Amino acid sequence: MVTDSQVRRLFAMKNKVKYLYQLADKAGMSTKTARKYLKSGSLPSQCKAVHDWATHPDAFAQDWPWVEDFLKNNTGLESKSLFEALQRECEVRRANKIARLVKASKLPMEKTMVNFDLKRLPLKLRQQIKILLEGTFVDRTG
Repeated sequence: MVTDSQVRRLFAMKNKVKYLYQLADKAGMSTKTARKYLKSGSLPSQCKAVHDWATHPDAFAQDWPWVEDFLKNNTGLESKSLFEALQRECEVRRANKIARLVKASKLPMEKTMVNFDLKRLPLKLRQQIKILLEGTFVDRTG
């Protein structure tokens, strides 16, 4: 990243050296960068573009109608209360989503690791499952 002081030094020494690579070297930048600033005649702080685009999708885009309705019904509400209500709403939605996905998977709910017959598996796989269930591999990671 080139600073304003480097470009000022570039402008000040423009007529004191013969070649562009010498000028760029004295200013502490590449010849391509020096050429860019000599051509534009402006400092880096003046060249910055306005950042007005979204870098990622809005996390609350689907919640705005609910938030607007909530604020209309609860005038004079503090932001902390709104945040807590939004957290509760997200937890409910998450629980509903998990329940919907479990139901859609059509997995039998009575199958758990407690009543799973490990003897049907090869010895090596039984040992790996035992380690995974204990969770001791997490302690060894670092």
